[in-house]
Amino acid sequence: MSLLPICMALDDQYAFAADLAQQLEYPFYMPVITRFADGEIEIHVEQELLLHQRHVVLIIPTAHGVHDELIKIFFLSYLVKQRGAARCTWVIPYCGYARQCQDSSGKYAGHMAAVARMAEASGIDEIIVIEPHDHALSSLFSIPVHMVSMHEDIVQAIRDQNIMLKEACIVAPDQGAVSRAKLVAQALNVPLVNVVKERFDTDQSRVLGIHGYTGFKRAIIIDDILDTGRTALTVAQALFDLGVEEMHGIFVHGIFSRGIQEIISASLYRTIGCSPTVPLPKFDLHDTLSVFSVPRTIAAIVRIIQSRT
Repeated sequence: MSLLPICMALDDQYAFAADLAQQLEYPFYMPVITRFADGEIEIHVEQELLLHQRHVVLIIPTAHGVHDELIKIFFLSYLVKQRGAARCTWVIPYCGYARQCQDSSGKYAGHMAAVARMAEASGIDEIIVIEPHDHALSSLFSIPVHMVSMHEDIVQAIRDQNIMLKEACIVAPDQGAVSRAKLVAQALNVPLVNVVKERFDTDQSRVLGIHGYTGFKRAIIIDDILDTGRTALTVAQALFDLGVEEMHGIFVHGIFSRGIQEIISASLYRTIGCSPTVPLPKFDLHDTLSVFSVPRTIAAIVRIIQSRT
């Protein structure tokens, strides 16, 4: 009898991985990582763990310490393939470097292309990625890439938060967020407002214009990433200046980079919701922050991949 696929993660505090393994009803395993004095790492998977002809599902984001995480992923996928795994699927809850699918000139592939080549060389056979910043990501891989949209989960999160939709609008804070925000607005039957912004430095932007605003009192800002919080704050301030009285934010990936606690605490947001794709910050945002659930779409895709293994 063939063994069940096995899920692996690198952080035993990463609830997303454990929840997905539970949805799939697959065993969940944590390899041991040791580090030498010079920083070199070694990944250990006990010999008693049978991997021969087995489907291994890695559930690992690349958010905090992205370079360290990438090398661990590549080492782990290479290791399980050496041990005879039939297939290695990488579930990427948050994909670092997806903002760099093209270089700054727009003429050449960006650093994400190098990440793709290394992933394939390490033995990864298939990718499932949640809401990448740039959908051009899939074109950089020669292996199958499944991109998961979370707009339905965002709609449910807004309903669960009991945000009043009377005199409310859904806001796309930049051009890249329009398609996602439009789907959410249509599902909730709420008007869509588009923000035109200009990025003038890394993590720095300014609002150039706001289209579709007609005096709404509530704004629900939908975006893929909450990183430093500066864009979220800039957009919220621009809407407040127009007359919006109540601000809510829904973000797929809560990166919560250093310094964001002070920005959020001083911001105009009444609530902030995000998915569990990235481990939650250790600082206290519980009065403001809510987390919605792991999308069941991922488990369905993993099962389809398993049926072909």
